Amino acid sequence: MIFDDVFVPNERVLLDGQTEHAAVFAHSLGLWERLGGLSDMAEQADQLVGLAQLIAEANGLAGVSHVREKISEMIIHATLVRAALEAALGNCEISADGTAFPNELFTNAGKYHAAANYNMMVRHLHDIAGGSILTAPAISDLENESTGQLVRKYTSTGKGVDGEYRLRLFHAIRDLTADAYGGWRQVTNVQAGGGLYAQRIVTRRHYDLNGAKRKALAAAGIADGHPDANGNRRNG
Repeated sequence: MIFDDVFVPNERVLLDGQTEHAAVFAHSLGLWERLGGLSDMAEQADQLVGLAQLIAEANGLAGVSHVREKISEMIIHATLVRAALEAALGNCEISADGTAFPNELFTNAGKYHAAANYNMMVRHLHDIAGGSILTAPAISDLENESTGQLVRKYTSTGKGVDGEYRLRLFHAIRDLTADAYGGWRQVTNVQAGGGLYAQRIVTRRHYDLNGAKRKALAAAGIADGHPDANGNRRNG
């Protein structure tokens, strides 16, 4: 955004040369943007599961083992993303002035997991649905007096699965995951709040690594310390 010869009132200026506060603003943007992204991707994950199950049923393949396996994996993904969101909110931190901030560890780890695995969940959906995501007749073909009935007839897969119903599922999958908006969604899931590496940095910073080391030492039977280069045990 470029401002050229624009008057900005003082009350609208957030920083005026105070560069030492710039990192605080950037960090706050990342935290809240990632929480928003995590919240949206929790909804997206459930939506993908629903579309996968519906199109599997409409295609008559809901009972096929590999289809069920893919949907199970999508369900686990959706559940973990939702769990991270709830953990981020349920373990919020309260500032001195009473403001609630989402938990940094769960927000960043959840956002990373959701974004890093989104493409695989979409791949499962595409594999379940089939190539008709792109090749299915248009809705205008249904509305055409000459072709409408034929399209309904030959896109139906049996009793209770109307051709138009199945076509609308294909179009919804295409619009959400395989068209211009689908591409936009893939990029924003990764880049919202910064790329994946940014979430990895913050996750590592807030994870209790020393606590994990203590548990590992206890499991190895050396919880009271570990040997130095000379084989002498030292506390730490």
